[in-house]
Amino acid sequence: MSVSLSPRKGFTKIPFHNLLLPLVAILIANIASAAEEVVIFVHKEAVSVDDFVRIDISGTFEKSGEIEILIAGKDVIWLCKNESPSKSILEGCGKTSWLVKIPKEWESGEYLVKVNIHSGSTSEFSKVLKIVKPRITKIEIPEFVYQGKNKIKVSAELAEYSKAKIGYRIMGNNVDEKDEEFFDFNKDGVSEFYVDLRSFGVLKTGLYLLELKLYYNGTLFDLRSATFEIVDPKISLSFKEEITVGETLRIEISTNRKNDTGYSGIFVALVGKNYKATKFVELDEDGKAKAVFETAGLSEGEYRVYARDTGLTLKNIDPKIFAKTHYDLDPSSSYAKLLQADDDVVISKTLRMLKGNATKTSVSIYFEPEKIEMQCNSAAKTGIFLIGSKGLSSYDMKVSVENEGVAEINGLTIPNGTHEDYRYFYAKNARFKVFNFRSDEFKKFQLAEIEIKGVSEGETSLKIESAKINDESGNELHPVFFDAKIIVKCNGSGEAEKQPTISENGTQADQKIEEPKSGEIHENAKEERKAETEKILREIPRPKKVQMRGYDFLAILIGAAAFIAVIMKASPFRVMKRA
Repeated sequence: MSVSLSPRKGFTKIPFHNLLLPLVAILIANIASAAEEVVIFVHKEAVSVDDFVRIDISGTFEKSGEIEILIAGKDVIWLCKNESPSKSILEGCGKTSWLVKIPKEWESGEYLVKVNIHSGSTSEFSKVLKIVKPRITKIEIPEFVYQGKNKIKVSAELAEYSKAKIGYRIMGNNVDEKDEEFFDFNKDGVSEFYVDLRSFGVLKTGLYLLELKLYYNGTLFDLRSATFEIVDPKISLSFKEEITVGETLRIEISTNRKNDTGYSGIFVALVGKNYKATKFVELDEDGKAKAVFETAGLSEGEYRVYARDTGLTLKNIDPKIFAKTHYDLDPSSSYAKLLQADDDVVISKTLRMLKGNATKTSVSIYFEPEKIEMQCNSAAKTGIFLIGSKGLSSYDMKVSVENEGVAEINGLTIPNGTHEDYRYFYAKNARFKVFNFRSDEFKKFQLAEIEIKGVSEGETSLKIESAKINDESGNELHPVFFDAKIIVKCNGSGEAEKQPTISENGTQADQKIEEPKSGEIHENAKEERKAETEKILREIPRPKKVQMRGYDFLAILIGAAAFIAVIMKASPFRVMKRA
């Protein structure tokens, strides 16, 4: 009996995703009928024991024959055995599809789905079916460090990796612990997972047993055990053992704690005379870390660098306090046992800190002119210049007069092309901060201009007290300062000597005191006016200085009024009017 199907228009409306397997079987039957041969279709390339596989077989024959269908290998499963001659699989076996569960006790290997047709002579048809009994094939356990974490790799033979899970258990040295977590396999049949010894409490060093359990479809299929060792931590330090003060100290820490990324039980301490600094580090995947200490401002001499692995087991003390106070505590001491620091590993190395060479100053700051001569109550200007830098970004300076009883600061000017952040001055000091936007190909910059006024006869100095200067790249410059000398004379002549002044480009320009010209003034009247003026100047008292508030302005106003009155009285215009 043969089965054939005639195409109908209504069939195109059938939802194929609901009838996929029956349609595949029918399609195979039609193809087989047309080709007069047997077609075997297995829905999985590999199937696990204790799991199911669907097999579809179809075909028709020219001559009736006996049919045998079986899965054959080390063991056998009969699907159909019909001794009555039939002309098709469907006629002889009553069906063309079988859902077969592979027995759990079968071994892994290649089996054959076979179809034998006996009709005078035997025709054989077959297809390979791979049957897998899940099992662990390889275990890779690295070295475990005390209170550490590491990665275990397990390989397994699996039919479908998504149905497999792996779990583990640790036994030995008075411990029998298992992790309730299970881990997946990838498509290559490999599972990699971390075992954190810290999750089991404190496991001492020594030999242990790791038991691995392989589950497939929720059923335990394989159980393996392997020994591994927990070893003591190892730590080493690497750094430049001789540096100069101000040089950055870079320390590399190496350990045997591989695959323990983020482990934070290690600290480094730098200890010297009247100095102590500590830093905790975190390890990377290779068990390494770095620590950096700045040595600027430290004294020269011998220092010790300590590294301590606490195993994260400290008790009764904060780890940061422990690092500052017990960085060198002997693990064998009774106090270490009280703090549970008796399992620590401590190492140290010597560091020699040398005094650095004196900083080579590349810039100079000076006054121009560097010598200022003036009369009492007269003023003169001097510029502040910097040379030796190709650019400036900012400068913050303080300037002072050594003896404000001889001369005092009377003015402060900031050059063009700059931005003033702040400035102020009084008799003794001047302070200013400036942002610079100029460039000078000659590397000479005018920083400011100071006006000095003579107070009394004598000599003093104009000094630069401090200067914080940054170049155009933000580097701090370390200049050398040069003072200016101030000489004040009070000779009673009333004539101020010619004093140089400084323009912004640093050149000197003479200041000339010109007397007013009048051809109508009688020579005798002129001499009389001059004599009376000098007399008044000598009689006017010098304004008193009240700390930092300047002069007594009332005394100045009274003196000025008296001076104007005398001048008007002696004026040649009044003489001419009398005449």
